[in-house]
Amino acid sequence: MRSRRRLAPLALLCAAFLIAGCGARLSPKQRALAIQAGGAGSGVATQTTQGPTATGPGTTGSGTATGGTAGTKGTAGSKGTTTTTGGAGPKGATCSATASNNGGKTDVGVTATSINLANISDISGPVPGLFKSAREASQAYVNYFNATYPQGICGRKLVLDTYDSRTNSTSNGSATKQACGKDFAITGSQSAFDDGGASAVNQCKDVDIPAAAVTAQRQASPYTHAALSTDVHHISDVTPKFVESEKNSAAFLYIDAGASSQNGAHDIQAYQKVWGTKFAYTAAIPIQNATTQGFGPYVQQMKSKHVTFVQWLGAYQEAASLAQAMDQASFYPKYLLMDPTAYNSAYLQQAGAAADKVHSYVYSPAAPLDANIAEVQLYKSWLQRSGISSEPTFFGQCSWSAMQLFVEMAFKVGPHLTRAAMNAQLKKVDNWTDNDMTSKQHVGSKLTGEGALFLKSQSGKWIKTAPPGDGYIYGKLVAT
Repeated sequence: MRSRRRLAPLALLCAAFLIAGCGARLSPKQRALAIQAGGAGSGVATQTTQGPTATGPGTTGSGTATGGTAGTKGTAGSKGTTTTTGGAGPKGATCSATASNNGGKTDVGVTATSINLANISDISGPVPGLFKSAREASQAYVNYFNATYPQGICGRKLVLDTYDSRTNSTSNGSATKQACGKDFAITGSQSAFDDGGASAVNQCKDVDIPAAAVTAQRQASPYTHAALSTDVHHISDVTPKFVESEKNSAAFLYIDAGASSQNGAHDIQAYQKVWGTKFAYTAAIPIQNATTQGFGPYVQQMKSKHVTFVQWLGAYQEAASLAQAMDQASFYPKYLLMDPTAYNSAYLQQAGAAADKVHSYVYSPAAPLDANIAEVQLYKSWLQRSGISSEPTFFGQCSWSAMQLFVEMAFKVGPHLTRAAMNAQLKKVDNWTDNDMTSKQHVGSKLTGEGALFLKSQSGKWIKTAPPGDGYIYGKLVAT
């Protein structure tokens, strides 16, 4: 978080800046829980996997083997044309070298036939599986690329090394140091405490393409270029303008712990700057009060002040408890707005009927997961083809986008692949969308993306409500 992930202004952990980053700040509770746990621990669990080497039956298992156990053959993805000069990659990108003539070992983690990539995400810790979907999306992408483009990148296949950053700074730092010595780049990662690896990235000048960078330290690294661009100094005015009709009867509630309290106070200032008026009610909620019963007094305050718009910054589990507390008090504002951490079926299930009754909304800088967009469908299909049964997520979308960004830039660099050359390419990237997977992201300049869309709870589903059709609403950045 303030490490805030501004979505458009993820915090992390990707967690709601106005539209702050990968659209998602880590949920404040999740980060706060990690902080309460002490952020200790230095062990790092690692695993190496390489996706299938050709399109065909079989799935990839754990380990370093390139094949897998036989299975049902899935629908083949779009395949690049194979040539004697290295073959075509995504969007027809080509490389004029083969494994026998591509420079061999050009940098750390690069050989004549492979490129080792690191994914450093929070898997264990106070919130088990916190960013498991980021790791899964990264592995699914490796499987997709190696199977769909048999010539690889100038004859080089992708190999994924996974590291568990364990939801603390120390482990993130340890994992980053290991990756610096073994892996050419760090890609698709999502960690609530990515500040821990900032100094290591700076020292080894690694290529660092996370789903979203969520701490100011990691964002400031000249070698970090997130697929979801974030900038702690700017947020988009899209969200406050979306609910501007309720500006005179608005409330902002957030978890009062760690970076969440900083983000909440900061976002309140931004909303008020856009609106030109103050919130009718704001409250910093102690974690122990973030239960259906504990929210009661805060709900009564909002009800007495005739609040019609509520912004929540916190975990989706807490948001569901808030929705239930509002329902119990017969308090039904026009909007209960949350960041993308609530964009999942679990919030809807936990909140139950209250989700619709309190008019639950989320904003996101990524396409709806049910959108008829080729890249979204590709991500979802390769989760299945990789044997991953987990639900696709916003964080997974961001990680898939980061992997695609790496591949496209690597093709641009060509056979002589070096960290310096990759970082130089990343600095040039602007308006990155990964084929409409996300709104336009300013990867090179690292400015927060200005675009977002909105979804509403309706009969147990999240339905896109604005803008109509595909696409996003784009606004202006607000300096804070």
